[in-house]
Amino acid sequence: MRHNYAVLLLLIVANYAIAVDPNASTTESPVTTTHVPTTTLNPNTTAPLPTTTSAPVTTPLPTTTLAPTTTSAPATTAAPVPDVPKVYNFTVSEGNETCITAEFALTFTHLWNGTDNVVVVDPNFIKSASRCGNETETLSFSFTSKDNKNYSVLMTFKRVEEERSLSMIEVTEGSRTAKINQTAFQLKGDMAYHCEHQTEVKDESGATAAFDHVKLSIFRTETSGNQVYQCVSDDTVNDMVPIAVGCALLALVVIVLIAYFIGRRRSRRLAYQSV
Repeated sequence: MRHNYAVLLLLIVANYAIAVDPNASTTESPVTTTHVPTTTLNPNTTAPLPTTTSAPVTTPLPTTTLAPTTTSAPATTAAPVPDVPKVYNFTVSEGNETCITAEFALTFTHLWNGTDNVVVVDPNFIKSASRCGNETETLSFSFTSKDNKNYSVLMTFKRVEEERSLSMIEVTEGSRTAKINQTAFQLKGDMAYHCEHQTEVKDESGATAAFDHVKLSIFRTETSGNQVYQCVSDDTVNDMVPIAVGCALLALVVIVLIAYFIGRRRSRRLAYQSV
């Protein structure tokens, strides 16, 4: 065992001497140089350049701007403007005496079994069927309508003692005839009939004759026309004017009275406040 300790001590001393001695030689580990193999290019071989692929040229498509769609409004068909009847003058004479003078505009409706037809009278001439008489007088005329149909009209006037009136209107077109049996334009004595507003003469069948701007004198004598009967519708219109004026004046008086009492009340308040 002592031998072992001696050996161990010798090893320690030897190691210490080696570490301290500068002349001690150290063996360097050999440097291993690894040569990289060189690759010699063949002089006849041209190295290919890298191929550069250009991006495809994109041609912009033309921009198409859609125009706004405009929906045209449906064409409106204007309502047909009704024909305005014309005013015509008629005179019926026998020899040197004139028995009928008439002035009016005339429109027929619902002549044929109540159908909604409108016929505006446009007289061409007075036919020879017109005649004077003591108890019966007639006024007859013909005309061509807008749709090229030929019409003839016969008006019959009756006199019973002092009363005179239109008693019947007969309208004929081809083979068709419509009669309006209704009394109108009732007069007494030698009075003439005037009416600016429309007067309708209507039969039970629905056939209607509408007169406008009527001036009528029948069974004329030397004194006819000295007195004029004004229709009720014209009198109503004439009465409306003074009624409207009276209402306006009454409203003005009421406004003045209200303003007076308001002003008087304010003046009293001011007087009390000053006291």
